[in-house]
Amino acid sequence: MPISTVNHGDMQQRMDALVNGYLDRKAFSACSLGFVAARQGETCRDAWYYGTTGFAPGDSAVSGDTCFDLASLTKPMVTALAVLLLASSGTVKFDDRLVKYFPKIASDKADISLRQLINHTSGLSAHQPYYLELIQLPQEERRDFLIAKILGEKLCNIPGTNCLYSDLGFILLGWIVEQVSGLPLDRFFEKHILEPLAIDRTQIFFIPQGHTFRLSRQAAQRSFKKQAGHGASGFAATGICPWSGQVLRGTVHDDNCRALGGVAGHAGLFATLAGTLAWIEGILAELQGKSCRLGLSEEILQGFRSRESGSGYIYGFDTPSLLGSSSGRYFFRLSFGHLGFTGTSLWMDLSRGCGIVLLTNRILAPDGLQAIKTLRPEVHDLIMGYLASKE
Repeated sequence: MPISTVNHGDMQQRMDALVNGYLDRKAFSACSLGFVAARQGETCRDAWYYGTTGFAPGDSAVSGDTCFDLASLTKPMVTALAVLLLASSGTVKFDDRLVKYFPKIASDKADISLRQLINHTSGLSAHQPYYLELIQLPQEERRDFLIAKILGEKLCNIPGTNCLYSDLGFILLGWIVEQVSGLPLDRFFEKHILEPLAIDRTQIFFIPQGHTFRLSRQAAQRSFKKQAGHGASGFAATGICPWSGQVLRGTVHDDNCRALGGVAGHAGLFATLAGTLAWIEGILAELQGKSCRLGLSEEILQGFRSRESGSGYIYGFDTPSLLGSSSGRYFFRLSFGHLGFTGTSLWMDLSRGCGIVLLTNRILAPDGLQAIKTLRPEVHDLIMGYLASKE
């Protein structure tokens, strides 16, 4: 479909009107959005910041320093990419079976492969409220308990037959990364992804918490500052924890991840807009062959140029659907992205060398889910129209 081009001035006016309209509806309180694109050897960027970090009268205005809970963007940005790095080095293989890593696994799940986990064709269910049981246990017992629970779940599909998006599969992948690398997932992310790509750790990070949901407000703020240099006011709020009563601001929204201590394969990552765009810029350079800092294998690089049968995912990244995609109308075939439950998303177009990030806290609003479904494609189409005008 031909792209309707738009100049920068028109884009700015239309973007302001668009996002402010959603703010007026209270579809979210906070919004950061922007793009990065390579053009004739140069990189162009733009960013917009709207609203406040929460709905309370004293909440801070959103800025470049505002951190958002990325929710399921953790899956491709951390866990899937970690598996790709380990596969590139030969440490793991996509055809490895779960029984290799969890010897006590039930027979119906023993032959589930890493490939099926990463592309959501394992047959594992989408989500289970494990936190209800986890929070009754000491922190040191929760991991083993949850491994046993996931490995004991009844499968929804025969592995490899259907695509069913699954948090459970990525929780297992996160633990496999830790098992074979000998590093906690957050440390693996810092050492093998952020450091090679020269991304500022204060712009994209996990907040390991243990029992920080029980800490005083002052202790929590010290924890935030120690982890990332941000006070609690620098985080977009995402609601109230139903089992502790704590305001979730710099504490991961996902209940299962929170019960596990803030770091998991399916959720837990926080970032500013700049940090997320820096990650996109680095990954695009790797996938386009302009950089080899991560050491991704040629087989994996080529895999991003094909769609695997039976799944809309490629190595843990979503791909645009033919109709009604959240990416809008103009992301081409070689495009990848992901959505986050809290109201976040990223999309990259490999052929055009561009990426768009939209960060909100739509989870605060009763109408947030429906609103973000309509906002995402509108934002993407508007920015893609501007980028087309620069070609």
